[in-house]
Amino acid sequence: MKEFSTIKLEIQEDLAYISLNRPEVHNAFNEVMIYEISEAFKYVNKNPEISMVFLQGKGKSFCSGADINWMKDIVKYSYDQNYLESYQLSKCFFTIYTCRKPTIALVHGAAIGAAIGFLAACDIALCVDETIFAVNDTKIGLVPASISPYFVKRVGEFTARELILTGKRFKGQEAENYRLVNKSLSRNLFENYVADLISNLRTSGPNAVSSS
Repeated sequence: MKEFSTIKLEIQEDLAYISLNRPEVHNAFNEVMIYEISEAFKYVNKNPEISMVFLQGKGKSFCSGADINWMKDIVKYSYDQNYLESYQLSKCFFTIYTCRKPTIALVHGAAIGAAIGFLAACDIALCVDETIFAVNDTKIGLVPASISPYFVKRVGEFTARELILTGKRFKGQEAENYRLVNKSLSRNLFENYVADLISNLRTSGPNAVSSS
């Protein structure tokens, strides 16, 4: 199994857990994490012993968006460098979206900015009621281009416009109403719901699932 510096890949029986692992910065992502998430999904996608994949965050948050220090460096990049980094992020989302195993995002704490792309690219997204969401790129003068294909598929065009243009913050139940997540749950119900989901997914034929 590959070793990573910004994420953890753990295999438990037929389940793969990919955990964003920069808790000191609320799992803010940089170019290294983007690469490692892509590599982890490629690995589990090719592993016939893995039946489903969970994407989650270590520590207090799922992901707080792009690392501010990385963003400061990006300002100094050339057009070509910026294009390449944006392309790598888009490829990462596409790798998650096209994974042939069921992909489930387990979201807690916060999912801010481009972090929304990670959960929106998954087949199923679950969150804790207290989770804070925001597509706040416009607040700092950016366009959420990389996440938009997956975000719009999730919530629909006009809801996406509202949330992108306002950049407003909202919590789990509202995220479920927007259909950004499949289900928002209280903390005491979350674990049992995930266990039931695993049981249900295991009753589906793996070849049928991989082709769906």
